[in-house]
Amino acid sequence: MDSTLINTFRNEVNDQDLVLQMYHSRDGKALWNIICSAMDWIDVVVGEIDVHKLLRGNDNKSSIHFITFISCADVLWEAIQQLHRVFFCTDSIPFADDSSVFKNKLFPATDNEYFKTIRACFAAHPINLSDNFSGTGKKERRYASWSGGGFGNGDFSVFLYSNQVNEKPVPLDIYFDELITFSQKRYDYLYTIIDEMNRQKRTYLTEWCSKKIPQNKNPLTQIEILIEEVSYRYYSHDYYNYVLKKLQIIFSTTITAPKNKLLVEKYRAALMPEIKEIYENLQNMISKELQSEADVNDSYPFVCQYAFSKLSDAVYGDGHPSLINADAFQSHLQELVDFSEIFSVEELYTVVCAGFFAANAKVSYK
Repeated sequence: MDSTLINTFRNEVNDQDLVLQMYHSRDGKALWNIICSAMDWIDVVVGEIDVHKLLRGNDNKSSIHFITFISCADVLWEAIQQLHRVFFCTDSIPFADDSSVFKNKLFPATDNEYFKTIRACFAAHPINLSDNFSGTGKKERRYASWSGGGFGNGDFSVFLYSNQVNEKPVPLDIYFDELITFSQKRYDYLYTIIDEMNRQKRTYLTEWCSKKIPQNKNPLTQIEILIEEVSYRYYSHDYYNYVLKKLQIIFSTTITAPKNKLLVEKYRAALMPEIKEIYENLQNMISKELQSEADVNDSYPFVCQYAFSKLSDAVYGDGHPSLINADAFQSHLQELVDFSEIFSVEELYTVVCAGFFAANAKVSYK
């Protein structure tokens, strides 16, 4: 089996981070972690569930290959069950009554039950078996022989020995094509889960789009409203959180020097479309980079990269103001910025951003 389907499934899960928002905490449980675990392990095993990797010999290597195959199929099936339980909010499992795959059963059983027997006899615990091998509904103790091909009717076989004196061994044959069909059928169940996931995402989007975000003419108040809305609508949205934090700093910081006030006022005016676009995106539950952000070029020269990183650390993180080299900015912005009256790292950050915006726009603020 190839990985196309699990890649499609993962893309649907990660689309706009909606599944993360819905399942990071559900009924007091971090179900998102279950989803991630299931996806990761399907990624690991799906490529190994390949009949071409199996050997039909009666030797150790053939047995090891088959143990790997069965173990991978078992992990895939367990992952599908977990995803089913999460997205359908149920303790049931898919294909509970299906008996269509295994045509050569040793005893009557559903496919799910019979796969457990195959897994036990060929991989999980072949020297400690307890199952309904006789078909009477009564479990008995058995011990599997060396597994291999060529001594039974199937592609691979074991003899199941009893701990009872004079009890004859029971041959158990399996067929590779049946195991592939069993696994593929469960792998394809991801399509059903995708349909349910998308139904839930549509419902989630509809509910949040119907909840109107308050509007306020004061830019700073509107920014603070949007910061709250991001936390309600998305469990984690690093991009919107960063942009809004930057806007909050720029619109809330007191600017001291008259020359810098004019500079920052022009910069703030240029940033107003970003506030509007974030509002519209959040209202309509759209997660994407802002188009309006490209219209505000406040980028700094490469030679200022280190200095700006230290300034950003002091503003956003745990950086120390003593590490900021303001001289690096002065050499580029001395005609636009009054550096003599700046009294906080937030003010320096705001003025520097505004200065580079003006410099890139080649606008005079005299």
